[in-house]
Amino acid sequence: MRSLLITGSGSKFTKPILRRLEPYFDLITLLSKNSSHPHLNSKIVGLNFDLSLSHEIPVLADVIIHLAAIVPYNSPGKTSSDLLEKNIQCFVNVMRYAAETGVRHVILISSTDVYPLDVNGLIRVNTLPMPHNEYGLSKLACERIGLLLSEMTSVSLSILRIGPIYSESDPSINKVSQMLELLRQHRPISIPEPDSIPSLLHVESAADAIVASIEAHNDTFLIAGRPVSIGDFFKLAKSVYRSSSQITFGNTLSRSTSISFDTLDSEISLGWSPYSGEKMFDYSKTKSRIFK
Repeated sequence: MRSLLITGSGSKFTKPILRRLEPYFDLITLLSKNSSHPHLNSKIVGLNFDLSLSHEIPVLADVIIHLAAIVPYNSPGKTSSDLLEKNIQCFVNVMRYAAETGVRHVILISSTDVYPLDVNGLIRVNTLPMPHNEYGLSKLACERIGLLLSEMTSVSLSILRIGPIYSESDPSINKVSQMLELLRQHRPISIPEPDSIPSLLHVESAADAIVASIEAHNDTFLIAGRPVSIGDFFKLAKSVYRSSSQITFGNTLSRSTSISFDTLDSEISLGWSPYSGEKMFDYSKTKSRIFK
């Protein structure tokens, strides 16, 4: 029986991952500290378990997708020490569990927050990490610990450094997703820094990369969107949605945060690429990665 364990199952990635992987596993366990788990079918079960307290997870798995993490913008009451301690401890316990129970492959969902914000030129997967916040620091620590433990055990480790995300189906994910919903409702939006380049990635495209990484082992991948300005991003979305919304742009001369990624190596290794052009919108018309 082939089984999958997804930790942090309240993540924005869980639903799109399940849509792709449910047919290919005999059992999928959704682990979360305190979330309810509606059963989609008899193969998907929920488990409430605090990874920060123990590694003795009461299930068996062949593959783990580790989504569990404290994210600062979703946890305003958490301190820097909470981020570092909890995120690291949870992952260490996942790796201990994997080594003791014979898990073959662990996929660590990391973040492009491990890189500095101000970089001249493109960021590549081998760009020297320099976390620009505590979340990025905790993720980099998990990566380093995971690589060490993987070398000491038989557990294969894949690391996915995922960039800024947007969603067309869940406006609660972030402000960009909320503004896309406003466009679809033909309501006005305002873009304060239209020249900034956040290199946004569709959550469904991120799920494609996560699925593809199941077939890859012992490597680090950079998963991010194309370098499109936020102004052009919303102009294109308005066109694809045929929206009558009015878009108000801020001062184009203001200093904007821009970050661009070169994902070519990861695209070649995974057989994946981020959505671009009109495919960045109207996901229902976009072909997603199918797991084999």
